[in-house]
Amino acid sequence: MDYRALTDYLGKNEVHYERNAKTSSLVSFRIGGTADLIVYPDTEGELAQVLKISHENGYKYVVLGNGTNSFFCDGNYGGAVIVTSRLNRIYTEGDTLVAECGASLTECAKVAMENGLCGMEFLFGIPGSVGGAVCMNASAFGSSVSDILRESRVIDVENNSIYVLGAKEHDYYIKHSAFSGNKNLVALESRFHLCKGDKEAIRAKMSDFLKRRSMSQPLDFPSAGSVFKRPRGLYASKLIDEAGLKGLTLGGVSVSEKHAGFIINKKDGTAKDLLKLIEIIKIVIRHKSGTELEEEIIYME
Repeated sequence: MDYRALTDYLGKNEVHYERNAKTSSLVSFRIGGTADLIVYPDTEGELAQVLKISHENGYKYVVLGNGTNSFFCDGNYGGAVIVTSRLNRIYTEGDTLVAECGASLTECAKVAMENGLCGMEFLFGIPGSVGGAVCMNASAFGSSVSDILRESRVIDVENNSIYVLGAKEHDYYIKHSAFSGNKNLVALESRFHLCKGDKEAIRAKMSDFLKRRSMSQPLDFPSAGSVFKRPRGLYASKLIDEAGLKGLTLGGVSVSEKHAGFIINKKDGTAKDLLKLIEIIKIVIRHKSGTELEEEIIYME
C-alpha cells in the first residue's frame, strides 16, 4: 500500500516512524513478524493527525500501548502500528491522578503513592498502559479500573472529534467496554479519583501485591497475561488446570505450570504455535465441561 499521505506528514513534522520493522518487540508475548509502518507520535496532536490521515486514506491501522494483551501474525502486518508509548505524562490534581494513554500503570501507581494517594495499588506490577487498561477495564486483587475511573478524553476517528467520556459511558461489563471492537474510538487521557492515604502503607500494599504476583504468575517468561476471558461464574484457569492441561506445549509456547490461565513463550514461539494451542485448549474445555472459552488477547493479522 502507498502510505505517502501519512509518511509525508510524518517526515514534515519529524514524527518518528519505521518501515518494514519487527513487531515482536512491541508486544509482551514477543511474538510477531513485521509491519508496513510503525509510528511513534510524541504528542496528542500528532496521534490525532496520524489517526485522521490513516482513516481518511483507508489505511489499515492498530493503536498499541504496551502490547500486553496482544500478538502479531508471523508474517507481515499490512498496515500501520501506532504506538502510544511516548504519550506518557502523569500528574496529580488534588485527589485526582491524570495520565496519558501511553503511561505505564506501574508508574501511575508510583506517582499516586509518592503523592500520598491510594486506590491504584492493584495496578502496580501490571505491565500495561493506561489506554489498554481503560479499554479493557483492567482488574486485579478484587479491584478494577472502573472503581477509580472518573472520565476519559477520547478521540472519535470516524467523526474527527475529541470529547469527554464519563465513567458510566465507558459501558463496562466483563472485559467489555465502549472501546471493544471499535478501533475508531481511542482513549487519549484518563482521570482517576483517588483518596488520601499514608504513603508508607500504600508502598507496603504495592509491595505485597507485587510479591503475590511473582508467586502466582510466570513473570520469568514472555506472556500476555490471562489468555481467556473469565466465563460467567467460573474461572478459565481452574477449568484448564482441572482438564490437566498445565504444561501442554506446542512448538515454542506452553500452558504455564504456575498459572493455567497463562500461555508462555518458552522459546521462539510463533503466532502459528499460539493459535493452535489456544484452539486445542478451547476444544478440550468444551468437551470436558461444556464451557466455551473466549480469548481475551487480541490477534493482529
